[in-house]
Amino acid sequence: MGVDSLLPFVSTAMSDAHISDFRGETLAVDASCWLHRGAHACTTELALGQPTGRRHLGFALKMVRLLRSHGVTPLLIFDGGPAPMKADTNAARRESRARHLARGKALHAEGSLAKAAAEFDKAVSVTPLMARQLIAALRELGVGYIVAPYEADPQLAFLVSRGFAAAAISEDSDLIPYRCPHVLYKLDVGGHAKLLSYENLRFVEAADGRQRFEGAWPDEWRAWQSQLLVDACILAGTDYLPGVAGIGLKKAHALLRRHRSLEACLPHLPPLPGGERSRDETSALLESFLAGVNLARQARDRGRFLAGHRSTCARGCARGRLCVIVQLCVAGIPLPAGLGPGVGGGRPVQRDGRRASAGD
Repeated sequence: MGVDSLLPFVSTAMSDAHISDFRGETLAVDASCWLHRGAHACTTELALGQPTGRRHLGFALKMVRLLRSHGVTPLLIFDGGPAPMKADTNAARRESRARHLARGKALHAEGSLAKAAAEFDKAVSVTPLMARQLIAALRELGVGYIVAPYEADPQLAFLVSRGFAAAAISEDSDLIPYRCPHVLYKLDVGGHAKLLSYENLRFVEAADGRQRFEGAWPDEWRAWQSQLLVDACILAGTDYLPGVAGIGLKKAHALLRRHRSLEACLPHLPPLPGGERSRDETSALLESFLAGVNLARQARDRGRFLAGHRSTCARGCARGRLCVIVQLCVAGIPLPAGLGPGVGGGRPVQRDGRRASAGD
């Protein structure tokens, strides 16, 4: 969900880990994170349309080699089509990148190369072409990959929760509201990372040493686990729904802990923007906000549902290119029965990370 400050908010639940701790296991990787890191090595060339010598793939391939050197099987998960519910957020991000790109090109033309590079750095994005190039490289190396129907995050959470992978590798906080059991954050080239296990969130501590999700009432953690943690993210703002003005994650947490449901928090939120309103206008705005809240809640569950689909046809579509089925999803065209995300290489990945035989 792209929630600001969520990772620092739960950082006390993280522990030090090394990639070698997962020897013999499969790790599911958010491919976009690695591609994004690689793109930052050649932002000027990418912005100006110059050849990069495939340097933008360098970081991802280096990390693949790192995992393999420690006996870990990498399984890279690619984003498919853009989530329709994030259309406004994605449009705003495109506009922001376009502004930075235009400024960078103008500065580059003036000879201000350092300032231009800073603008290009803010304009970088992972493109379908980059994904296709990395998929081609993975196929040459015999590395597994999956093209998700929409975003990679729910696919990662599904794979880990169902035992197809021991943990996910990502930099996105989205995996927390998706309840991914184990995530490795901040993985560096030496193999060191921070491990966050979902069940350890119940032990997250505030600066004063008090637990954030346990102890205020009996079985408090169950409430956060079932819905309140997602609702805290919604109040603070996600990619699916802008948050409430003046409410960050800490205030959202405090409100939900006091009132125990998002709906009960509404009368206690800061005044709605735009001045005085009648009772009817205020009620209409609150109903609109709650409708958005329900959509944001469904976004998590819908993503997890889509991640669970499997299909031979989809696997075939995923061979070396982004899935055709994704285009149908984005266009709103109903899918034939059974269609879902593709698994690169044409055969499903078993729970132990091995390729299934054609007869499986």
